[in-house]
Amino acid sequence: MEGAPMEENKPVYSPVALSHNMAVLEYCRTCGASLGGAAAGIIGLNGIQGFLFVLFVMLATYTCIFIKAGINHTHKYFILSSKGVVTSSIFSFLFTYVLFWTFFYGIVHVY
Repeated sequence: MEGAPMEENKPVYSPVALSHNMAVLEYCRTCGASLGGAAAGIIGLNGIQGFLFVLFVMLATYTCIFIKAGINHTHKYFILSSKGVVTSSIFSFLFTYVLFWTFFYGIVHVY
């Protein structure tokens, strides 16, 4: 008796869990960007110093995310690869950073 061909053991993901994990990831990114932008605005970083600080904030945020999820275990929580986790919404991170930097820089140093 011949049966259906055996399928490979592929991981099964819950759509609810995946959407929750992506929401938590976005929340962490938003918090990191807003805190970093506020700090840069209050300190008054401009030019290359501000650019280096945003790189530091991004590195710190993603380091915390990877430590929490496990450096090589992001496939347990996301369909995306580790590279995809970092690059999936990098522009929203930068826009949030610039928004908070502009707001706090204006409050502290202009007005």
